[in-house]
Order: sequence, then structure tokens, then C-alpha cells
Amino acid sequence: MPLLYGEGKERAFLRLQEEIMRYSDDQSLFVWKTEEQHPTGSTGPNTPYNTGLLASSPDCFRSTGNYSRYNHIDDDNEPYQMTNKGIAIDLGLRVLDGGSYDAYPPEMFIGILNCSSDESNNGGRVGVYLRKVEGSHYCRVWPHKICQLKWSDRGRKQSIYVKHWDGEPRWLTRRSKGPWV
Repeated sequence: MPLLYGEGKERAFLRLQEEIMRYSDDQSLFVWKTEEQHPTGSTGPNTPYNTGLLASSPDCFRSTGNYSRYNHIDDDNEPYQMTNKGIAIDLGLRVLDGGSYDAYPPEMFIGILNCSSDESNNGGRVGVYLRKVEGSHYCRVWPHKICQLKWSDRGRKQSIYVKHWDGEPRWLTRRSKGPWV
């Protein structure tokens, strides 16, 4: 990967992850957490902010743990790629429902990744929190959390696009289109 003078460390790290995506379909690339909270400091379910599937710095992987690709004969790891609409990826999606009408904002999902924790005794799949922006476009929300799931939880497979937010985390509104990369 060539060095680009003046691009900055965040953009260089995003470019590194994009380069990894060109050679691997390992979805553990998307299993990271950030220490950043919502701009207001709130962490409640009704105050998500949007980001993408790619981490903004190597520090995001520091407190995550060890995750690896889950290889099973019944699971097909479809290739994913960066497009002008965001990362095009086939994921199992499960509706996020807290049991009451106001538990979560509308259009919230768990994107079920094809990877698992190496440190977990009971195993299971891993998911990230996504919010539907419009059509087949999603963004990642609550990047300070990773969802641990059962092996049997696969969700409903869908082809989606996950855009990367460029800049400071912003509030995500239902009609938000935002300055996407």
C-alpha cells in the first residue's frame, strides 16, 4: 500500500481496511468498539449516532477481544466490497425489539456477522447494531457495543449497503442522509 503524503492517520487507517477488504472476506474486520459516546454523553437506546463498518483507528480494536471468521459448511461467506453507495455486504439481519413500543428507535437491526469470539466458552455469533436509513442503506449505531448471539441465530439474509460517516458523530434522524463518504 503506497504512502500518501498529508492524508492523516484516520484516512490512512480507513484506506488500510479497504485494502484488506480487497483480499479477504473475513467479517471480523467489522468487530470493533469505540470508547466514544454519543455527542450528548447519553448511551440510552433512543440516542444512537451513526458511523460505518470500518474503524476510525487501531484503538477501536484494543478492547474488543479476539474474534475470527466462522467457517462452517452451511455458512456461505459472500464477498463484500466498497462501492460508491458504501460497503455492499450480505448480512443476516434481526429486528431489534426490546419488547415495548418505545424500547428502540424504529428501523433498528442487528447485523449478524459470520464470525465468533475466540475467548467465549459458550461461543456464538457476533453482531453489530445497524439502523436503516432508507431503502437498502444502513449505518452502524452504538459503535461502543458488540452484540453476542447464539450459533443458531442467523437472521434474515439481505443484501445491504453500509455507508461510512465522515467526520464527527452526528445525531441520526429518520430522514438523515448526511455527508457520506
